[in-house]
Amino acid sequence: MIEPKDNSDNDINNLLSLIKKYHLQNRVLLESFSELALLKIHKSDPQIPLTQLAGDFTISPMLQYYANNFYAKKAADYLGEHNKKYLLWGIDTEIQMKKYSRPEENVSGILTDYPVKLTTILHENNVFKRYYEAAAYPSESISGYMYLKNGKKVYVDQVKMKDNQLFYHVKPNIWISYDNLKNSNKFAPKAQVGKIKLEHDAQVYTDPSFEKKTEKKLRKDSTWNYFAIKKIQRKTAYNLGGAQWVSQ
Repeated sequence: MIEPKDNSDNDINNLLSLIKKYHLQNRVLLESFSELALLKIHKSDPQIPLTQLAGDFTISPMLQYYANNFYAKKAADYLGEHNKKYLLWGIDTEIQMKKYSRPEENVSGILTDYPVKLTTILHENNVFKRYYEAAAYPSESISGYMYLKNGKKVYVDQVKMKDNQLFYHVKPNIWISYDNLKNSNKFAPKAQVGKIKLEHDAQVYTDPSFEKKTEKKLRKDSTWNYFAIKKIQRKTAYNLGGAQWVSQ
């Protein structure tokens, strides 16, 4: 679920370009308090499902979802009758989770800060059964030769990440891991995805050795996604995307 914070054509077009680049049209749900932002998205790409956040639940035909942070039976009944889906956010207690997962409440989805707790409750009550597998990010096209550890040269045309590991595609249809390459470097940053909550104000650096500062500082207690980790002299560097590194 992604919420554009701006109605500007430039921001919306940049967001849609990224979604199309990574083939995520069927894997995202865009949401906004702004009907204008949702209208612009729909005109640009009607394939992407949209959610109206709060406001009037008698939503436009172009929208598939309505979401708010309190349950309203009138809204639930109306949306169900018009083949729309009703989402509730801020459902964090077990009592709420059990109540709004009942089919008669007409709630299509629950947004919570405690997904493990919610999943446990749903499984225990047989609301759904699902088998989870690690996400594989869509592959990117590349072009070039690489060497295996046995010295053999192979032509690689795709790369993807799964289970926090890089894999390369070799024709006819073989995926090899980064560890199988001759030039793999155990000292290189390890691809890993997670979240970090800063214990203090943090300076952002352009390198994991913390030699080149940027003008950016991050606040204590703020939470950030990271995409790689590198340990140098007992310090752990977290990559926040691109040339942005912080220590904890």
